[in-house]
Amino acid sequence: MGHTNFATLKSMIDKELVQGVPDIKVEKEICSSCLLGKQTRKMFPLEATFRASKKLELIHGDLCVPITPSTKAGNKYIFALIDDFFRYMWTILLKEKADAFQKFCNFKSLVEKESSTRVQTFRTDRGGEFVSHEFNSFCEKSGITRHLTAPYTPQQNGVVERRNRTMMEMTRSILKHMHLPNYLWGEAIRHTTYLLNRIITRSLKDKTPYECFRDRRPTVEHIRIFGCIAYAKIDKQQLRKLDDRSRILIHLGTEPGSKAYRLFDPQTQKVVVSRDVVFDEGKGWDWKYSNTGKDGDGSFDITFHNFGNHGLQDYEEISQSEHANIEQNKQNHDETEEIEHEVENETEYEAKEEEEHETAENTAENTNSPSLKWVFKLKRNSDGSINKHKARLVAKGYVQQYGVDFEEVFAPVARIETIRLLIDLAASHGWEIHHLDVKTAFLHGELKETVYVCQLEGFEKQGREEKVYRLNKALYGLRQAPRAWNNKLNNILMELGYNKCSKEPSVYRKQVSNHVMIVAVYVDDLFVTGTSLELILKFKKEMSSKFEMSDLGLLSYYLGIEVIQHSKGITLNQSRYAIKILEETGMKDCNLVHTPMDPSYKPSKVETEKEVDATVYRRNIGCLRYLLHTRPDLSYSVGVLSRYMQSPRESHAAAMKHCLRYLKGTISLGLLYNRCDKAKLNGYSDSSHNVDPDDGRSTTGNVFYLGESPISWWSKKHDTVAMSSCEAEFMAGTEAAKQAIWLQDLLSEITGNSSEKVTIFIDNKSAIALTKNPVFHGRKVTHVPGEEQKADILTKALERIKFKEMRDLIGVRDMEKEDFELKGEIVGVSSKT
Repeated sequence: MGHTNFATLKSMIDKELVQGVPDIKVEKEICSSCLLGKQTRKMFPLEATFRASKKLELIHGDLCVPITPSTKAGNKYIFALIDDFFRYMWTILLKEKADAFQKFCNFKSLVEKESSTRVQTFRTDRGGEFVSHEFNSFCEKSGITRHLTAPYTPQQNGVVERRNRTMMEMTRSILKHMHLPNYLWGEAIRHTTYLLNRIITRSLKDKTPYECFRDRRPTVEHIRIFGCIAYAKIDKQQLRKLDDRSRILIHLGTEPGSKAYRLFDPQTQKVVVSRDVVFDEGKGWDWKYSNTGKDGDGSFDITFHNFGNHGLQDYEEISQSEHANIEQNKQNHDETEEIEHEVENETEYEAKEEEEHETAENTAENTNSPSLKWVFKLKRNSDGSINKHKARLVAKGYVQQYGVDFEEVFAPVARIETIRLLIDLAASHGWEIHHLDVKTAFLHGELKETVYVCQLEGFEKQGREEKVYRLNKALYGLRQAPRAWNNKLNNILMELGYNKCSKEPSVYRKQVSNHVMIVAVYVDDLFVTGTSLELILKFKKEMSSKFEMSDLGLLSYYLGIEVIQHSKGITLNQSRYAIKILEETGMKDCNLVHTPMDPSYKPSKVETEKEVDATVYRRNIGCLRYLLHTRPDLSYSVGVLSRYMQSPRESHAAAMKHCLRYLKGTISLGLLYNRCDKAKLNGYSDSSHNVDPDDGRSTTGNVFYLGESPISWWSKKHDTVAMSSCEAEFMAGTEAAKQAIWLQDLLSEITGNSSEKVTIFIDNKSAIALTKNPVFHGRKVTHVPGEEQKADILTKALERIKFKEMRDLIGVRDMEKEDFELKGEIVGVSSKT
């Protein structure tokens, strides 16, 4: 009968509904075929059979799936915790699942002190973050009983699952009501949790969770509509008579642990805390109606706001006449800007012509003269805001011929290792670092060769169009312009009494009594530090008398690196640049991983795989390589991927995406240079033997420290094949010795003191036995255990736990977790939630 169930067969036989059925006795028995073909899930009870009888007797926990887009702080997960007895709720935002253990430890410590009782039972699903060895060990030591749901059975943890649904529904509603952008969902979750604890639930009779847990009734008179307009009082003391006394912000709820409101400034993307606030709950910020246009080459955006309305939006439709007014304002603005731009260009061209003493010559003898063009560029600050609009007259120097109109072109610039060394030196001694910029630096260079350029299109002399200009001074774009400027600057610094370092030609030193002044040159950027602030200010005045200078004050942004100088030291990071890389590669909203390279991945040429776009691959690798200035944890993975730029394959592109996913979760990492009494130079050297399957060559990793912070590191493949691990380690140690000699001599020359012997740590005793070679004379080689070998992270891909240990050991720090003293009323650098 087709495996009809027993109840149906019995009913048919008893009622004689069909004919021909034999008179049999139906007995219930197990049919394996029915179970294989028709088994379903058992019914779940409508109510829980157990309910906690006191506070913290049972805690429900759950981790929501990743939410896209992430918050401004990079959070993607919600860790929800609910007390079973009082239904009181806590929510914690996480960047990655691995953070759940540490957050639970912090939660347990806080809630137990607050409630004067301890957590007895913790109920969760079987997610990897909850069943890890460290989580189970912690619960066992703390005396916490674990309740785990059956696989794929969230109904067994229904208290927190149902509350998650309620929380997300409320979050979506308050975001949609005020048309807020989705990246503010973290603030909405925090506000939703605040509200749910003050709203009654069917599990409690005539009481709110807040009253049950806190033993007092909640007050809600201070609650305002989430996302409404808020006018916050400006409390700064240096306000002028006609300055605004308040600013328009967006309400994000109450500030935890403070009798104040949490507000968001959409223009600066910063969170502000204020007590003196007036709310307009009938209005919200105009997130939608702003007109954005791009310039010709798309290098920057120009945004036109609705002037006179401060970006406000009423809950009424914008009339067509208002749109017409906005478009008219935009058109007028474009026309005015274009006229002003033309006038500025014409004025600058005339000034440049007068300054350079150009002389008109006949065209016949100078047929290969470079032509000129205007180049427009935006200069940005470290936070991405626009610093200035730059227009520059540039010569097309690619048509110049060697030996005809140019000869020497090389101009030295400070190596990035030198910059980090100087920053570490300044941090350890508490020196200030100042930043100077020479305006139109290349225009000061004096030419030795005879160079002709064509007249600029649109600015030809009437009646003399066939003439060309002979330059007496350099122009941007000429092959010899960097060399000419460097010679000019070198002569000026020599006149001021500075001596060039023999080990680093772009660093200059001056001794005045017991004080030292140091200047590092990178094209037109001057890095200035020293023991005396008075000497630094004097140097600025002397340079201003020679060139037109921009005094940028304390160093805060240098070569794309964000620099923060504070009382405890100096920090370096490239978070803005990392975000830009993710945006350009389309990986801004990708999922996170914990390591930059999968340890199981074996890189090789794999010529049988399909090729990928080499141009895109090379561009992405180039961006990642520049990020290595402050990220030694990426050196190995990026170095390996750089080996396949000639013919990248699908596996290489996948490995690069893996590296970008790691970057997404570690944007805030950087370097911290602490203040210390005495900083000693030492290094670590390591090598992985025969790791390249294509040619069998080893990978070397070296890192050097001045004090506790890294100043120089690299990860590269050997030039030759090593026959043993001992030989590979010895070859790596030899390269480390060369770098140690250079750093030692440079440090001695800069400080004016003879430095101590450099200690190089190697974890191979056989290689240490070979260091009697004269190349190691003057260096002290010491054995270090493998687990303390800081260069290990530069030679191989490590497992997740080992990688994080080595990343901390090498000196990479999370800048968001460092405790810096911040001034002003802004309490967060972004809308962190």
